[in-house]
Amino acid sequence: MATSLPPGVYTALVTPLTEQGDVDYSAFRALVDWQRQHGVAGVVVCGTTGEGTSLSVEERERAIATVREYANGLKVIAGTGCANLPETIRLSRFAQQQGCDAILVIPPFYYKGVSDEGLVAYYMRLLEAVEMPTLLYNYPELAGVDITPAVVESLLDYPHLVGLKDSSGDWETALSFILRFPRLQVFVGAENLLADALASGAAGGISGLANAFPELLLQIDVASRRRKDTTTLNERLKAVMEAVDAVPFIPAIKQICAWRGLPKMAVRPPLRDLTAPQADALRRALQSLEVL
Repeated sequence: MATSLPPGVYTALVTPLTEQGDVDYSAFRALVDWQRQHGVAGVVVCGTTGEGTSLSVEERERAIATVREYANGLKVIAGTGCANLPETIRLSRFAQQQGCDAILVIPPFYYKGVSDEGLVAYYMRLLEAVEMPTLLYNYPELAGVDITPAVVESLLDYPHLVGLKDSSGDWETALSFILRFPRLQVFVGAENLLADALASGAAGGISGLANAFPELLLQIDVASRRRKDTTTLNERLKAVMEAVDAVPFIPAIKQICAWRGLPKMAVRPPLRDLTAPQADALRRALQSLEVL
């Protein structure tokens, strides 16, 4: 069986971009060092928060290689899912060659209403093309395609399928994955579900919010594993999430990172940076919560 990932909090790392829209590969060092200093288990590069689908294959390869170079003990999960199978296989093989610890693969996201059989065929071809720990990535809101339990069931014979990230945001969906597939490591993407997921046997969380506030997620993770009450910590986390979710998420995370002393980062179209009023409102909300 393929090596499982250490349980815990993984940061869905942002990709540093200049105002001109170029990837600032040198800035990855500060981002990765920040996460290591705060004690996360690892990082995901070129996932949703990392604007992976807005990057070229070549940019994603260089980002994966750069983060792997700077990891220095952190586990590195590469987001390799594309709308077509050949590029997904190419990126996944590249991640394997670079020594990444796992790949995270969202379904092909252009065609909607595809059958479970079609998704199974896609993932089977990928799993036969690589030999490294693989996580399925269920994010129906963005992908427009659900990874159903039937799809997961059909892929369990592949020993290097080690887990799944569920970003549905639906507790019943997350819980069903946790309970139905005990062999797999289930990570939740919705931060507000982390405490309940850990209590129910999940491996941890893969969080975009952890770019800016890793300590909020880690406090819940540590308390949960020590079987301590997480109610107060979870309420604080939810309040911060509510403030961040009031504006576009990815540019908000990049703005907060800058406020916390990390490099200033832009986003790539079609995303837009926060407007001045949005940034002002966000800062006031976070200051009122005493996290800035």
